[in-house]
Amino acid sequence: MSSWTRWIKRFSPNSRAARRQSARKPASKRYNARPILEQLENRIVPSATLTTDLTAYAPGQTALITGTGYQAGETVNLVAQDVTSGQNAGSWTTVVNSSGNLSTSWAVSNSPGDTLQLTATGQVAGETAQASFTEFTTWAG
Repeated sequence: MSSWTRWIKRFSPNSRAARRQSARKPASKRYNARPILEQLENRIVPSATLTTDLTAYAPGQTALITGTGYQAGETVNLVAQDVTSGQNAGSWTTVVNSSGNLSTSWAVSNSPGDTLQLTATGQVAGETAQASFTEFTTWAG
């Protein structure tokens, strides 16, 4: 008998070997362990942001200030604090647009070399954001 004939007999649907193979049970599936999820503590993520167009300004230069994450139409109080001297460098208010964003400008005070910190606080929701910048010690006028 040729090897081809043996293969045909072995794997034909009527062969004893084929019946034996089909009677076998399928291999058992592996156990897939489910991950255990642990609940973490609640965290408050600040949603309001405040940025300036530059990180350093010359005295008297205009700082362009933008912010996001406030309620539409909300009035926001802005305070510029001179961190180096501890003095209030200025304060003003602005109104947030319908998208919850604010855009304002401020003429930087005359405090060469000092670090200034802007704080914006929403009057309705109380969202607060901060941004800081420095003043140049030397500049070309």
